[in-house]
Amino acid sequence: AAYGKKNYMLALAELDKALQIVPNSAHYLALRGMTKWTMQNRSGAYADFAAARLSNPAQKEVLDLQNILKGDARECRDKGRELAKNGRFKETIAMLNNAVAAEPDNVENFYFRGVIQFKAGSLDAAIADETRALQLDPHHTGAQEVLQSMKNIAARR
Repeated sequence: AAYGKKNYMLALAELDKALQIVPNSAHYLALRGMTKWTMQNRSGAYADFAAARLSNPAQKEVLDLQNILKGDARECRDKGRELAKNGRFKETIAMLNNAVAAEPDNVENFYFRGVIQFKAGSLDAAIADETRALQLDPHHTGAQEVLQSMKNIAARR
């Protein structure tokens, strides 16, 4: 009721109480995540989504929040592409960190961030991202090629 009245602080307090009674409830975690999202608390929404997803990934509210965050991840990747075109790699990585937090199973988030990490001079982080991309999709040819190139560069050091 508090959320519907746009009293988000009260909604959070009530959801916190509900989670004390029913810890790890995917339903309440997802509702709290949506409330935090509405309040522009991106990191809080991501954290609640991750916990809700672990608790019950099939819960309706978890799926609803997942769809919201999937759109956010797409926006972050798009903003990241624009920033990367202008050589603003540090800001691109920050955008892609948000995309990874919002959509942790999306291979493209790791692939793209790995490429940008490499351009920014962070070879170890780039290798870690490309490795994660291949864990998510072992047949991702872009990640395979990029990772092999990065390993060759690392071996020459």
